[in-house]
Amino acid sequence: MRSGLISVICLCLIFPPSPSARSRRAEVVVATERIVIDGYNEPNTPPNVPIDAQLAQAITDPAARDSDGTINLNKAIALRFYDRNRPDAAPPRSIVVMLPGVAAGANSFAILASDVVTSSGGEIEFWAVDRRTNLLEDATAMITAEMAATREATLAALAAYTDHPAGRGGYIASNPFAVSRFLAEWGLDVHLRDVKAIVDLARSRVGAAGTVFLGGDFLGAAMAQQFAAYNFDGVAGYTLINGLILLDFTLAPAPPSAAVRIDPISDDLYLNGGVVPNDAVFVLKEQAVAGLLNLRQPTRRFDLSATEQAGHEPFIVAALEEPPLMFGAPPRKVPFEPYTFQLIELAAQLILWDKDGTTTIGPPYVPVPATNEAALGMALDDEFQQTIFARWSLGFLAVPPGRTAGDVALKFDDPRAANPNGIFAPRNPGATPHRWASLRDLSAIGLRGTEPTDFGLFARTFLYGSGHTDLATRLPNFLDWFTSQRLILESLGIAVSLDASRFSPAVRAAMMANGGRVLALTENKRVNIPVLALRAGQGLVQRAAIFSGEAIFTLLLNAYRASTSIPSNQLKVKADKFPNFAHGDLITSREKGTEGKSVADYIVDFVTGRL
Repeated sequence: MRSGLISVICLCLIFPPSPSARSRRAEVVVATERIVIDGYNEPNTPPNVPIDAQLAQAITDPAARDSDGTINLNKAIALRFYDRNRPDAAPPRSIVVMLPGVAAGANSFAILASDVVTSSGGEIEFWAVDRRTNLLEDATAMITAEMAATREATLAALAAYTDHPAGRGGYIASNPFAVSRFLAEWGLDVHLRDVKAIVDLARSRVGAAGTVFLGGDFLGAAMAQQFAAYNFDGVAGYTLINGLILLDFTLAPAPPSAAVRIDPISDDLYLNGGVVPNDAVFVLKEQAVAGLLNLRQPTRRFDLSATEQAGHEPFIVAALEEPPLMFGAPPRKVPFEPYTFQLIELAAQLILWDKDGTTTIGPPYVPVPATNEAALGMALDDEFQQTIFARWSLGFLAVPPGRTAGDVALKFDDPRAANPNGIFAPRNPGATPHRWASLRDLSAIGLRGTEPTDFGLFARTFLYGSGHTDLATRLPNFLDWFTSQRLILESLGIAVSLDASRFSPAVRAAMMANGGRVLALTENKRVNIPVLALRAGQGLVQRAAIFSGEAIFTLLLNAYRASTSIPSNQLKVKADKFPNFAHGDLITSREKGTEGKSVADYIVDFVTGRL
């Protein structure tokens, strides 16, 4: 097995343990290691096919090259969090392997991972999987700025991406069809086989007496369930793991008569694209999607002025809707693309070096004058971000004494009915830019609830290596700039039934084209491993018809369990324990829920209870 570059850093200063955990287990020192090994050998992917010189030059991650310099993108990657003080002769008792959500990378789990390792006394390791698409990120300018740790260096990096000679965002972002030949083939089968390589390695590390758990956040949760149901050439996925951990999402195969269900998209939508109807999978409903045939033979780029048509880019390029800046105006459309992700990571750098400086990131991303800190806050906070899977609870714009939130921002109803405070658009502040207040209790400004995620700690998760890295030994970052459109289309679209018998002959033929495989979802009925499921109170699953969000989450999970062989006493659902959490808070907040336990506590209890 070929190993890639490995780097190790100490995270104890960047992500210090909570006071209670620190006092109990002061000897645990959390460190990280980037694991890069052979993944699935997809035949249309370099080194199996040649690439042109421009694309080769744009691929700068050292892990994307073999020792002889050959570009090899058939890699499986994970970020390992472990106790550096644990003796090498004492393997971990368990390894939790977690899969990130949409457009997220391995370091999105940095805070949760550090807490799981610490709270377990180093007996549990946490491995966060990085999708192979992360190998396409040209992070040279970003890492150079991070090492310099100055405002000037970060602004230089911003200019490097904005004014790149090949186009905004860099060569691949501006020339997406240059990677279509192989990225269009990076679907669910390829990714699950990469995950299997990581799971197999984890199993070898824990030995016969240890355990391995698989889980994920949103998209990652769906793919964990699909892994369990997968037939890997005669080996059922669930036999390779000891349990599932699902954060804020679940697939729910169920008969058409079920009160709550998730239906797959149609064969025609999967093959030819179009607008997903209201009665299909709820996370994609009313969205324009590109079909598999579009991705393989692309002809149309995404157009922000015609969002009812999907672009044929092989990676995510879409639009986010933001509240209008005045009542009666249409919602603002903001691009959701690789350049957007670059801006977010650079904005996180800027608030570390110059949080009160006026942001240089302007419309449409930051529509009014704001500080660097306020710019990132408005991009991701759950009172400002409409896209529900991109929400965190980080505070609010600074409100003058004696005033309320409505004095600095316009309030609108939350279109997803998740946030009781609604969604806000900032008012024009005039000559003085908006500032950010990292509030923990919103009652002081006339709103409800608490904000569970520490903004400063959260911002550091966007760094490559949390500020301790270099160009040769870079670690994974928070975001995945080039998340595969086909992976989304399959995992959250055609494969939500967890049943390969649902695929038509035309779909099966398309999956097998270009040396591919039919998605081998044949083992779901036999899955018999325990499940832990946690819901964010203001997350993805919300009230519908007569059902509360808690009830729907539980109904969906019971529908999933009914489609398997999981005993009822092996399904642990925590649907109402984190009422103030937005979706993202489940992986970044250290706050305790209503039972006095954090997300890390629930995971540690679940894992140790099965050792």
